[in-house]
Amino acid sequence: MPSTYKRQDGRKSGEARTLSAGFATLPRTDGSSSFAFGPTSAVAGAHGPIESRLSQEHPDRATLEVTYLPAAGIADTRSRVVEGSIRGALESLCLLGQYPRTLIQVAIQGVATEGAELATAANAATLALMDAGIPMKTLFLTTSCAVMEGFDQAGHLILDPSSEEAKEATSVHTVGFDGSGQVVLLSSVGDFTQEQLLEAIEVCRGGITQVQEYIRTRVSDRMRDLYPVLRDEGNVKA
Repeated sequence: MPSTYKRQDGRKSGEARTLSAGFATLPRTDGSSSFAFGPTSAVAGAHGPIESRLSQEHPDRATLEVTYLPAAGIADTRSRVVEGSIRGALESLCLLGQYPRTLIQVAIQGVATEGAELATAANAATLALMDAGIPMKTLFLTTSCAVMEGFDQAGHLILDPSSEEAKEATSVHTVGFDGSGQVVLLSSVGDFTQEQLLEAIEVCRGGITQVQEYIRTRVSDRMRDLYPVLRDEGNVKA
C-alpha cells in the first residue's frame, strides 16, 4: 500500500493552493471582495443595513440575506446548500441586533470552480462584510480537505483538494472556523466514518492558519490603502 497520495500539482498533503484576495472589487456596493484558492475564485458584494420588506423584518435584529450564483449554469440545489451554510455561519457571528428591522444582503458570484467551491464563496462573503463595516464578533475563515482511501494514516487526508482530487476522494469536508477556533461551518459530502470526520476537521484547522496569515497581510494592505497616514516605511503603525 502506498504511504501517501501523490498530488499532480506537486503540493504536499497539508498545503493549500496559491491564495488570492482583494477588497473593493465591485462598484455600487457598501463593501466587496474577491477570494481564490488557486484557479477557484469568487467575488462578493455586501449591501446594508438597508430598509427591509415588512415580510422580512425582525423587531430585534437585522435580516441577513445570502445569495450565490455558480460560475457556470444557473442557481440550483447545490447553490441553495452553499447559501444556507454561509448564512448560518454569518448569522451566528454578525452583530445583527445592532440593526433591528433592517436588511443586510450578501451576493456571491462564483468566477471559476476547480474544487473548494463552498470554502471560496464563504471566504469572499465574510471579507465583503468586513469591507462593508458590518460588525462581527470575529471573522470566520474556511478551507476544505478530502479523504483519499488506499493510503496509510499519514497520507490519506489532503488539504484544499482540486476538482480532480475531489472526484477521486471518498469524501470531501469543508470546515469554517471563527477567531477562537470554534467550528461555525461544516459541510461533508461522500462516505466517511466519524473518525475520518474528526481527522478532517483537524486537517482543516491546521490548514486554516495558512489562510489566516494571508488574510492578515491583505487586511493590513487594505488599511494602508484607506488610511495613508498609517504608512510608516511600509508598515501599519500599531
